[in-house]
Amino acid sequence: MPIITLTSDYGISDPYISVLKGLLLSQIENVNLVDISHDIEKFNTPQAAYILRSAYANFPSNTVHLIMVGIKNKDTDFILVKHDNQFFLGLDNGIFSLVFENKPIIAYSISLTAPPELINFPEKFTLVQAAAHLARGGVPEVISEPIQRIAAAINFKPVVNGDVIRASVQYIDSYGNIITNLTRGLFNEHSMDRSVDIRFRTPHTRITKIKNQYSDVEPGDPVAFFNTDDFLEISIHSGKAAGLIGVKIEDTITVTFI
Repeated sequence: MPIITLTSDYGISDPYISVLKGLLLSQIENVNLVDISHDIEKFNTPQAAYILRSAYANFPSNTVHLIMVGIKNKDTDFILVKHDNQFFLGLDNGIFSLVFENKPIIAYSISLTAPPELINFPEKFTLVQAAAHLARGGVPEVISEPIQRIAAAINFKPVVNGDVIRASVQYIDSYGNIITNLTRGLFNEHSMDRSVDIRFRTPHTRITKIKNQYSDVEPGDPVAFFNTDDFLEISIHSGKAAGLIGVKIEDTITVTFI
């Protein structure tokens, strides 16, 4: 049974996602439609990239991923990206450069053109037809042409200055957990088994130990650990860390080795 996932900033109160699902179900027999997220902040490609990057590797080969974040304009094409035997369809607005970074990909410009009456909702034709083609076992070359590069978006990296790493908040989940852009690899490269002092924009909270999981501290206490995606996560056991600590997306978190 073919699998098609949907990721969007459409929300669930409007009919848009149901429209696309209805069209997909009308065109493909026995298709399994999986919602990754539709609660992405409007036009927030970095947030969508983090969610998709965390999710896609758990799907089997030949899964087709539809990504609908942002608005198509005359300078932005729909593209098809193939990576690790999975297919990704969406706007060439920089999101795929954030999802895959330096991973090997093959990219195509989709040659399907929506009719004039769908100028304000071209996904109904272009992405639905492309997804249906791939889900039936079709090859990308029939509906698209290879391209050499995709649009790049700014991908903020932690800054290392001596014994200090300045990371930034890339995502806050619905539990209020704070996910930074500091990877376990970069942390280990500079820690050299030294003690750590983690500080935030507001001075009332600090963390001095890296733990393994939420429950390694008492309820109400802050905790830092590396999550399943190997990013440094800041949480509060049984609490919402972002609100209680006073942290927002793109805030700086300072990690000092002592």
